[in-house]
Amino acid sequence: MLSNVERFLVLYGVDANSDEAADVYLHADNVTNWAQVVSIRMYVVLRSSETHIVQAPSSYRIDGRTETPDNPADKRLYRVFSTTVSSRNR
Repeated sequence: MLSNVERFLVLYGVDANSDEAADVYLHADNVTNWAQVVSIRMYVVLRSSETHIVQAPSSYRIDGRTETPDNPADKRLYRVFSTTVSSRNR
């Protein structure tokens, strides 16, 4: 599988106005009508295996928000990978 995964996040695209496009991406516990889910957005944050690679503690961005690593003092390098897939069996 994958090593050095800092974070894995899944958000669900909800079509609130019936135009067959996601209007908002929500965490699973915030989805009130699963029939409105039209896509899924996934994020994987990977960290370097070595510490003290960057000079200052770094952060990363997920879905427009800045996130702080679990252990920022280790000065690892972080990279975010994301993809969005539509739900075909709607």
